[in-house]
Amino acid sequence: MEGWLYQCAGVHIVEGMKQRATNGYIGITDQEELILYDNKGEVFDRAPVKAIEAKFSLMANVLKTPGHKYTMEFHPLSQNIAGAAFGAVGAIAAAAFNKTENDTRSEKEKKNQFVETVKQIQAKG
Repeated sequence: MEGWLYQCAGVHIVEGMKQRATNGYIGITDQEELILYDNKGEVFDRAPVKAIEAKFSLMANVLKTPGHKYTMEFHPLSQNIAGAAFGAVGAIAAAAFNKTENDTRSEKEKKNQFVETVKQIQAKG
C-alpha cells in the first residue's frame, strides 16, 4: 500500500468536453506520482509529478499530464447530488485513502495544498 503526500476527495475533473469525474479523487503518492480517480474510485490517469504542469488561478485550474489536459474544481459538480448518490462509494474510497469522512478543508485550502505539494516535489533536483 502506498503512502500519500496529498489526497483530496470531491474533485470535478473535465478533459475537453468529457467529464472524467464529477466527484473524483486526486492523490500524490510518496513515490511522487499523481493519480487521478473517477467517481467509482478507478484510476483514469497517472503521471510522475515532475512530468505534470499545474496552472491554477481565479479563472481556471488547469492540470496537464503527458498527453492530457484537465480543468479541475476542488469540489463536486453538484454537492447536493453527490451527497445522495455517492455515499457508499465515497466511504469506500475514503477508507482506501486513509481519510476520515470529514475533510474540513475549504476548496481554496485543497487547491493551495495541492499546488504547494507539486511545487515542493518539482523543486527537488
